[in-house]
Amino acid sequence: MENLSKDLKRLYSLQTVHFNFSDCNNFTNQGMQYLNQGLKSLKSLKSMNLDFFDFEKITSIRMDQTKKRKSQNWSRSLQAIRLNFSSCSQITDKSLRDLGQDFGRLYCLQTVDFNFCSCSEITDEGVRCLGKWLKKLQSLQSICLDFAMCEITDESLIILGQDLKTFTCLTSLSLGFNGNQGITDEGMEDLSESLRQLCSLQSFRMSTIGCRRIRKRYRENLEENLKELPSLNYIDIRQ
Repeated sequence: MENLSKDLKRLYSLQTVHFNFSDCNNFTNQGMQYLNQGLKSLKSLKSMNLDFFDFEKITSIRMDQTKKRKSQNWSRSLQAIRLNFSSCSQITDKSLRDLGQDFGRLYCLQTVDFNFCSCSEITDEGVRCLGKWLKKLQSLQSICLDFAMCEITDESLIILGQDLKTFTCLTSLSLGFNGNQGITDEGMEDLSESLRQLCSLQSFRMSTIGCRRIRKRYRENLEENLKELPSLNYIDIRQ
């Protein structure tokens, strides 16, 4: 990973990176810091896609672990971030808070896609930490969040609804809650009410497959509410 970092520093004009580190079980927090150093040197970077599927040794997803007061900033041209941490057993609520330390000031960011599927240590508190810094990025046009098989409840749906309704430029939203038994009709109703305020939304996807405490009629109610949005032209709700 140290060698990769050195190579990246030579690619000054690189605009897009896509690295798949799936099943690299020797990848540690130190490797994450090396990767951070290389990526931050790319001042023309516009799109970043990193896949850390099924990592066992990553305990912190903070890309910048330096203790220096002045650390290298991310490229201001960065517009899209896609991170896959699905099945990373050591990812916790603190990890989602740390993520905000890295990306919470990228005010020109337009797209975020975070996959935390099967991160069983993530709870409502983690969703609260994520939403707290995510809602500061009011230039976001596309948001994709997957919390399938996480330890979340209706509280997370309420938090997400309150944060998401503040986005005036949001055109695409995708939410994944597959297999979450802590989610009920009540939480879905609260989320539905908040989403009705996303007047610029054009595309909506949500999956609650395996959520046994959500009845079919609440999915239908959500779909009917969304159809009232003036710009919406695509709905895909799976249960």
